Amino acid sequence: MAEPTIADFEEAARLYFSQLASEMDRPRGFSDDPDRLDRDIAYSLHLNEERTIELAEQLQRNQFDGQVLQHAIKMAALIGLKFEHLTVSQQTQLQRLAVRTDIAESELFAHQITSPLDPFEPGDPLFHTQLTQEPRGTWPSPPELRQGRTIKSAADEYVARKRAKKITENQIAELERVFGWLQEEAGQDALLGGVSKDMLRRFRDDLARRNVGLRGRRVPFRHGLAERPEDYIKFQTAIRYWNAVQRLFAWSFSEGLIDADPAAGIIMDPPKSVVVQSPNSFTTDELQRLLKTPLFSGFKSAKRVTEPGAWTLRDGHWWYLLLAMHSGARGGELCQLYPSDFVFDHPVPHWKFRLEGPSNEQTKTLKNPASVRDVPIHPRLLELGLREFVQDRAKRFPKDRLLREFRLGTAGRKSAGASRFWTDYLKKFGLHSAGRSQHVWRHTVTDCLRANGVTDEDSGAFLGHSSGTQTAKYGKAQPLERKLQTVMKLEYGFNVIDALGGTYAKSRHG
Repeated sequence: MAEPTIADFEEAARLYFSQLASEMDRPRGFSDDPDRLDRDIAYSLHLNEERTIELAEQLQRNQFDGQVLQHAIKMAALIGLKFEHLTVSQQTQLQRLAVRTDIAESELFAHQITSPLDPFEPGDPLFHTQLTQEPRGTWPSPPELRQGRTIKSAADEYVARKRAKKITENQIAELERVFGWLQEEAGQDALLGGVSKDMLRRFRDDLARRNVGLRGRRVPFRHGLAERPEDYIKFQTAIRYWNAVQRLFAWSFSEGLIDADPAAGIIMDPPKSVVVQSPNSFTTDELQRLLKTPLFSGFKSAKRVTEPGAWTLRDGHWWYLLLAMHSGARGGELCQLYPSDFVFDHPVPHWKFRLEGPSNEQTKTLKNPASVRDVPIHPRLLELGLREFVQDRAKRFPKDRLLREFRLGTAGRKSAGASRFWTDYLKKFGLHSAGRSQHVWRHTVTDCLRANGVTDEDSGAFLGHSSGTQTAKYGKAQPLERKLQTVMKLEYGFNVIDALGGTYAKSRHG
């Protein structure tokens, strides 16, 4: 085809969004257990919201993860292009559109879970021609009616519809609070059709400046804004407030109450004051306590791993933690491993993090180019039976992922199942704190290596960190022999093999 234009790329984004939407109509892998269903749904929505925040941050930084790259490659293919043949500028354009597509997909996912009977309209105007309802016959709303609705009347009707759908009273109260602030800023009798994008941008920015110390107190909106960034509400809270505003206007547009959606496409960027709270690394004492819990010392049954018992099977749950403890790999990286990613008959036994699956097609996602790497296998993992476990999985489940016990999540969260399991497990034994489900292992491994004299350069090569330096872009990856020197520094201050009940024995460990 001729030199592609931005219009071609936008058409690819719309086509791809239609594909994603049709795939989303398929049944989801929620639990059949009624007691867990609500928790599964709530957790999926939480992961979905986190992914939306991540995507907004990527758009701001103009730096994109593996999930976005894969979507951009597929979008290019839809219009007969190969992504790798595009210029750097064109690749960036396509990846920015892929982010917008992912955000629209996240909106659709949340909509189908929370408001499946309501009409859906993406917040991004790029996709407004997608998934819209057919015209409503011969009942067009008169212009004077459309322009005559006030913010208050539209908000009241929107909240009433949400209440009829049995959302919680806390959610209702939050909607009423946010819409009340909007009315304060615009004026009690302000018309819905008179709200401009500039007005909403200012309101969005002020939402992020809400004073966390005034939470729960009824004060005028202007009086509730903080001057110091350290007093701002959490970004996750601010974006939830802003999403409520966007959904109000998207619904108003879909209902014909306004001729255009002024909130569409306005993204809330994280303020500079946002600081990601890193989880505390496991201490030596905590690691020893963890390895004495039932999963590692003996559990009741395959479905009762938190209860003490005689089972000592070293299954996917068991090996997830051992692999994380000896690699610091991200949860999504571990959950996408296949038996074929492991190379045992090599001078340096190792496993590979790649975008390609067993069929040699790009079916995986990784965070950044540095995440594509080889990781030496610590000798103690071989003593604990890693080779036997991988070979057994390859024989019994030849087409399945290695750690098949954990389901893959949606919206780029490949580690959703593992995150859920380890959050619950660590809470059960008093070892959980903020962020301590999976990412804690990256911090624990990093701190262990640093304490044992490993340089940040060697740690970064081992962990798959992107250094961001120009020098790092040249030359080959670190050789396995050097990485092996790094992995051998993973000593935690106690005998790990003894703590786990000894070396592998088929009769005891499966």
